[in-house]
Amino acid sequence: MGLMRLNTRRLRSDLVETFKIINGKYSIDSEKLFEFDDGNRRGHSKKLFKRRSRLNLRKFVFSNRVIDHWNGLSDSCVNCSTINNFKSRIKVELELEPCQSTEGNQLVVEIRLESHQNHSTMLQ
Repeated sequence: MGLMRLNTRRLRSDLVETFKIINGKYSIDSEKLFEFDDGNRRGHSKKLFKRRSRLNLRKFVFSNRVIDHWNGLSDSCVNCSTINNFKSRIKVELELEPCQSTEGNQLVVEIRLESHQNHSTMLQ
């Protein structure tokens, strides 16, 4: 079918939205959501600082869950001039591939279950 997996689609969308927020494509102040890392560490020039959080509520909010993935992007990807250019670069960086058909996955699962049952009966 050529569809991406849900978690891959979500990650891609999160990174595109982060790109738009940081580059001022929205009328949102990026400093309210993100804090730039001033530590002069490795990576690109738009590296974000991730605050520590104990609560799951804060760990999985958009502005915190996207930071690790954003900081892992290359400098050429983060410093793109247009959104479409960023989308094409992110596709290459994340190596986005469509998910396989369901029938193929069911076949693999059935084979694994069958071999597992054969293995467990041999142990008994």
